[in-house]
Amino acid sequence: MNDRHRKRLTDFVAEFFSTCFPTAPSAEIERLLGSLSDDDIQSLWKKIFVQVTSDNTRYAADVCSRNGWFIDMGFPGRSAPEVADLYENGQSERADSLLTDYYHERANSIAEELTAYYPKRATILRKAFTMHHEREYDLSVPLFLIQADGICIDAFRREFFRIKKGALAARRSVDGADVDWIWDAVAEPFRIALPIATHSRGAKFLNRHRILHGQDLAYGTEINSLKAISLLAFLHGLDRYREEHKSSLDCLGAQD
Repeated sequence: MNDRHRKRLTDFVAEFFSTCFPTAPSAEIERLLGSLSDDDIQSLWKKIFVQVTSDNTRYAADVCSRNGWFIDMGFPGRSAPEVADLYENGQSERADSLLTDYYHERANSIAEELTAYYPKRATILRKAFTMHHEREYDLSVPLFLIQADGICIDAFRREFFRIKKGALAARRSVDGADVDWIWDAVAEPFRIALPIATHSRGAKFLNRHRILHGQDLAYGTEINSLKAISLLAFLHGLDRYREEHKSSLDCLGAQD
């Protein structure tokens, strides 16, 4: 490891320690890190990076899903916690605007990915996306939500819109999947009693029960259609990432 690379990693670790232990003298932290080998610094940096990134991803996935949006596997990692901060700081309109722009730009590519990955659902998905692009949101939203339930059953053997013991019923299947820390962090919404899946009569956000049971007659908006698209992208991303991870491990096993 060259001096520049070591300094960059050491500065990262030092900043983390200073945040966790604000009363610790900076000179003492520098002395401690200076005594470590290059391998120890590298290992420590990796552990901290995973922890910080995992915590940030969980935080963003939690906050955004409570506000009706879902973070897909392709969403910029640095931006996700910043959007969550906007919600937490009372700037929900700004956060909604950022996510609306993101999923508006991603809608066509998400449609292509979904129809290719789930060919048995392709006809219905194409119709749903056509309705979305034609601004027939009264039709696109229910179709998207119905397909989200079906994709969740295919991937995790449970309906998405079912609450059990303060979380989604599919949580057990998700938690039992040993993929990696990235997948585990992004999957955080499964561990929450999500507003979109509850049977609350006074649901503030997009709510599948109220829509499909005819209780919400004002759901047909672009933002709700994009939120439903974000849910499909979220489920598809987890499903595909798991399969690709499994395939990679199978290839490594074959080489052994």
